[in-house]
Amino acid sequence: MWIEVNADKLELLTLAQLPDREQVQRLAERVFGSGDRPRGWFARKLQRECIDNDMSFVAADTRGVPLQTACEDPQGWYGMVLVNAPPSRPGMAHCVTLGVLRHLQGRGVGARLMDAAVTQARRAGLRRMQALVEPALVAYYQSLGFTSQRVVRTMLAFGRGSTGATTNGGPERASPEYQASGPTPAASQGLGDTASPETDARGLGNGVDSAKGEPWSPDDLVHHVELCGWLAEAWERTPPDDRLTLRGPLWCAHTSREGKSRLVHRLLVARDVDRAKVQVTATEELLDAVAAGEPVLMYGCDAKLAQSLSTRGWATVQTGTEVERDL
Repeated sequence: MWIEVNADKLELLTLAQLPDREQVQRLAERVFGSGDRPRGWFARKLQRECIDNDMSFVAADTRGVPLQTACEDPQGWYGMVLVNAPPSRPGMAHCVTLGVLRHLQGRGVGARLMDAAVTQARRAGLRRMQALVEPALVAYYQSLGFTSQRVVRTMLAFGRGSTGATTNGGPERASPEYQASGPTPAASQGLGDTASPETDARGLGNGVDSAKGEPWSPDDLVHHVELCGWLAEAWERTPPDDRLTLRGPLWCAHTSREGKSRLVHRLLVARDVDRAKVQVTATEELLDAVAAGEPVLMYGCDAKLAQSLSTRGWATVQTGTEVERDL
């Protein structure tokens, strides 16, 4: 049974005011469902996605209780907005999550949370805010001042190598199950270079090498083109044993272990080549380097890349629309 709450009377608390921001997991699971997530998933999300404590809020019922008590009791929280401002995207805030309990939706709680986040981001000197939203929510975000930019997809295929790339010191086990995600170092010199001994490299055949987590650098884009990518900080904050860089003669992919799947955080190809041809070669060699049957998720694919992948057997598992607004 829901407790009757006056949406207009909810207090907005920053995550900085909470004694333990990881308690917001309890609210997140009430809003979005608990799902089949591994232990510690929310703490990992907060850390990897650089959630900013001063720009992120929960909407709390503080009636009849001291403020400190409200800050400590997730049962009295009814909505949240999580925002980051990673250094790799200067001037840009990103709304990672906006959610309100179902019985309070449509009563202005989400708009109040977003207004508070926008105000804090503006005070921090940021100029734009971005969000990746489900297609059905685009109109709602437009009502909050956002405009649509582009559609992006997460694509799924399965490895087909005999042993495949490794993390944690041994071969990955193949599994038909997958878990979609998504979701701060030196520049590499050339995609044709082999990985250095310091990165624990090993050959996988067909000119492909693997290495434990090579650096992600903006300088890579001097000689290379990024076909898709997530967030540099998310890659750098992934546990080292879960990170793996795959490198072919003309391409490079930063990947990580996400549950039973391998997520491609970033795919680069050499700049001065036939991009369409190398794109096909890169994704084919990538699948050959991953154990047979193991799910491979490609995050952040634009329409052109997604179409190319779909013609070669990749399936769309998530679709989102990037929206932005001025601050």
